[in-house]
Amino acid sequence: MDKKFLAVFTVFLLIFSLFATIVIFNKPISQMSARANPATQPSGERSLLLLTNFQPLKINEQAVVNVAVRSESGEPSFNKKVTLTTSLGNVIEPELATSVNNKGVVSFHITSSTPGTAIISAMIDKKILIKNKVTLIFE
Repeated sequence: MDKKFLAVFTVFLLIFSLFATIVIFNKPISQMSARANPATQPSGERSLLLLTNFQPLKINEQAVVNVAVRSESGEPSFNKKVTLTTSLGNVIEPELATSVNNKGVVSFHITSSTPGTAIISAMIDKKILIKNKVTLIFE
């Protein structure tokens, strides 16, 4: 009899704890998990590299490349580190973090001391490659 009582009491405590958790936090259990929400994770497909200048640049002239970090739902992603790489020239700030103030956009500056075409790519948190690349021409 004591074993049956203990089993029933344990089940009662588990159900009561689940009910109390839902009432107190007012959220379903699925929303309380620590699993990352794909709607808020940055997307390499939806994020963009944007140039402010489409004309060829002179040697040692600075170009501004903006990176807009977006989630799968198209919303800005904040507090993500963006790393910019170029095939020609130098990135003045190779890694920056997005913030709430700039709506998920970070601006990088690129310069080159040699003429040619620079292919620019970016990664988010050193693991998500942004699909689109941009090119800059230095003359």
